[in-house]
Amino acid sequence: MRSFLVPEPDLIFRDKTTCADPRVGLLNYKPNGLEKENLKIPIGIIGSKKSINAANDFLSLLQYSIEGVTFPNSNVRSVDFPGLYQDGPLGFYFERDDNYCQEIAHQDIDKIVSITNRKERIIEFSNQIEQILKDLSGQNPPTPVVIIALPKKILKVCRDPFIKDDKIRLSTRNFSDLKRIAYMDEKDRPIFYDFHNYIKVLGYELKIPTQIMLPESLLLKGGNLEDPASVAWNYAVAQYYKFSGIPWKLADLNPETVHVGISFYYDINKRDSVVIKAAIAQIYMRTGDSQIARGLELMVEHEEDIKRTNLTEDQAEDILLQAIGLYRRQHSNDNPNLIVVHKKSEYTKEENEGFLKAAQNIEVQDYIYIKENCHFNAITSTDYPIARGSVFERNSNKKKVFNLYTTGYIPCLDTYPGSMIPKPIEVIVEKSDSNTETLARDIINLTKLDWNSTDFCKRLPVTISISKKVGKIMGELKGRDITPPTAYSNYM
Repeated sequence: MRSFLVPEPDLIFRDKTTCADPRVGLLNYKPNGLEKENLKIPIGIIGSKKSINAANDFLSLLQYSIEGVTFPNSNVRSVDFPGLYQDGPLGFYFERDDNYCQEIAHQDIDKIVSITNRKERIIEFSNQIEQILKDLSGQNPPTPVVIIALPKKILKVCRDPFIKDDKIRLSTRNFSDLKRIAYMDEKDRPIFYDFHNYIKVLGYELKIPTQIMLPESLLLKGGNLEDPASVAWNYAVAQYYKFSGIPWKLADLNPETVHVGISFYYDINKRDSVVIKAAIAQIYMRTGDSQIARGLELMVEHEEDIKRTNLTEDQAEDILLQAIGLYRRQHSNDNPNLIVVHKKSEYTKEENEGFLKAAQNIEVQDYIYIKENCHFNAITSTDYPIARGSVFERNSNKKKVFNLYTTGYIPCLDTYPGSMIPKPIEVIVEKSDSNTETLARDIINLTKLDWNSTDFCKRLPVTISISKKVGKIMGELKGRDITPPTAYSNYM
């Protein structure tokens, strides 16, 4: 077994300044692509009188510094949120735009609450939000980011009672539920599956970026034990990305590379059969721009087919040609010189042949199977866990395999910013023209490109994590006969 350490990648901020930590870089150097100081980002608000007041209070709190938290078993504190205000250190700030603020009348909320059927309550509330967004879409630009501040009364009577999270949804997208829905008359089917995804579809249709805010979030309380400073950081940067552009780039990513992540999601096609479709997320160039390509339709005729996560030869060729074609359209019809495919399932002979056909004119090709869970573990003799970027390489069944710690002790922070023992991912190399160091470095790089979060890193590369999220929203888009957009900001 061979082991080595992948160095922490740098990120690029304004004026080509670099830093490894997203928050430190934003604080010291301002976001990448910030064209002028004091960028004003207008914010609209939709909600009840109470939830709008809560949203106003939330925006007011963001004007002030919020203290970070101290990491467990250390004296290291996370980066304080500096506050958003004119001449502030981040270079942008929020300002409420009254032209895009709309209160839902209390009698309309009472009407929704009085409806006995939860499905009908959700539909009535959704119709009201859709109408408000349509009314607001006629305003003159610039279009603000619109907060949908969910009223507590609405959330209480509309949330899914069978799950722990506060989510409004009419149905899940598992095989059995979709099979049941497929036999319904079209008029009786849910108008959407998940309210959050439905709002993203409306926002794309109407060219209004949106942000759903739960009552707890407006109190600076996030899920997964997020502290107030993290809630503020993540909200602020996500809105910057939606309104203005990419907050940071990767300093070390080959600009002539296409990274493709493939995942799968369920939907119903127009022939009333349950199908499984592949959603792919592409991350390419040093800019790290995330582009989404449309999914392919894969028939699922029997319940035992639902775990099938492989493509036929033709489908594999087609899906990779889409990725290469998108790159070529944006690069003067030139081919990339390297293509990397990340999957969460093993490769079949048919997939390999299809991918190789699609990429026959590309010099360097890497095909990687990433397992989120594995039985490998490593310990150290220190008080801290193993370092992020640690790689342990071996051969297994005639294939190169390595375990990579994408989380762990971070030397440049001198701490481990987690509460549980870090677990590695397992990487099985199906085919590679690159060495292990390059493959591991690419994965570590791609754990730092989710602009929906300002965490130091994520456990999974965005090629895997983004494609999972995108598939759910893509299903809602296809259900409304809308060609899915390519920009990741439409799916956040």
